[in-house]
Amino acid sequence: MAKGFPVSQTTSNNILNRTVEESLALPGLADSAINYNGNLSPSAVTIGGFVAYAGRMYYIRTLSLIADKDCEILVDFQRDTDYGGQKTGYMRAFLFAKVPYVLPVNQWVKSNQRMVVSLVGPYTSGDTSAIKVRGGVVGEDYTENYNTNADNTILFFGDSNTYGADAGTFATYDFSDLYTGKILNYFINKGKSVRPIVKASKGITTQALDKEVRQNRLDIGQQYSMIVYNAGTNNVLTTNTQADRDLVTANYTNFINWANTRHPNAIKIYCGIFPIGVSTQEADANALRTILSGLVTSLGDTNSFYVNLGSSFTATDLTKYADGGSSKLHPNITGHGLAWTNVIKPVFDANLTTILEAFS
Repeated sequence: MAKGFPVSQTTSNNILNRTVEESLALPGLADSAINYNGNLSPSAVTIGGFVAYAGRMYYIRTLSLIADKDCEILVDFQRDTDYGGQKTGYMRAFLFAKVPYVLPVNQWVKSNQRMVVSLVGPYTSGDTSAIKVRGGVVGEDYTENYNTNADNTILFFGDSNTYGADAGTFATYDFSDLYTGKILNYFINKGKSVRPIVKASKGITTQALDKEVRQNRLDIGQQYSMIVYNAGTNNVLTTNTQADRDLVTANYTNFINWANTRHPNAIKIYCGIFPIGVSTQEADANALRTILSGLVTSLGDTNSFYVNLGSSFTATDLTKYADGGSSKLHPNITGHGLAWTNVIKPVFDANLTTILEAFS
């Protein structure tokens, strides 16, 4: 399982232009000093980047950067060292001090490849003081077996548990180990030609996801066969007042309306969020599950299903979480497997005829 570049302690919370499409989690770029040698030709200093995770590939649309002084940035695309480290392309950008810059990238980064961002020099010759650079990426996250020509597409929309975060590390689980990957493989094993699109991001709330819906960032120019929605975990981390819950209800309702209006024939899977191993937060999580369940039930729609991932395993069973600290929000591989075995697969098996009608 590949990991990204180390996150600078002073810049890890300064990501620019993070969106739900990102799904790439580029860390904050490090503060760096660069020295010119005798002939005023600087050598590149790596300040950030990422390695494509195992079993995934990424289409990077843009790289957003900002620096505190005039400087020049080099962006390399390289094969992993296991493949000799050959460069597959590069681009340069000049940054003016404190002026945001968006570099069009439009490049694939596949397994065993990496994108490296380097500082190649300050604009002022001989300047050796630190240059602070921040950055972030916008793009899409796909599985390595993404089939461009597939007849069917499943949209997975949600937060870190849909993204597949291995909590506490800058990594993801292999897609096949996630509840999302098990859904995909279920239909592949039924003989369906299907591809996944994962639009998910760590730390994102229902409000931020709702913004993506309202900005029409989920439509791809064709109908989805299935839509899987899993959101609300990060809302539980804030004060869960009635006003907060009313806002989540509005977000849930807007997504349901979007799904039914834009993709009326798709199967919709609405997930009550995973268990949370902190009792007070689990009580709040259960309130959100009840809200979503009620909304789905009120539809009376045979294409819409509520699945309660909160019943995947006992919330107090701390062996099912990936989190190493006091926060218990992210299921480990075992937890994902139980979500599939105990909750999702039984619903699919019991409604197989109806569900397969949405797949060509």
